[in-house]
Amino acid sequence: MPRPRVETVAIPVVPRPTSSHTLYDVPSNLKGVFHFQMHNPGPWYHTKLRPGAIEFLQDLSEFFQLHIITFGVRLYAHIIARFLDPEDKFFHNRIMASLRH
Repeated sequence: MPRPRVETVAIPVVPRPTSSHTLYDVPSNLKGVFHFQMHNPGPWYHTKLRPGAIEFLQDLSEFFQLHIITFGVRLYAHIIARFLDPEDKFFHNRIMASLRH
């Protein structure tokens, strides 16, 4: 069976509503929480992916080309992309951000 035509869809990565939730003050022993610094030295950030986020992206990637778009910092978008897509199967470095630092 031929694969359907690939369309482009943009998946926004923002701290709250979409695929992850990032906080500043979280205990370090919580299950499923990624801990990272954007700059060293700098504050620690703590991100938990939304339930089903990876499966959702997997399903979409079979029919659409996925992009990350954020009004935030480019480095943050790349870090979250690594959590969402550690094998680089979904986004392939297609990340657009409005802020460089």
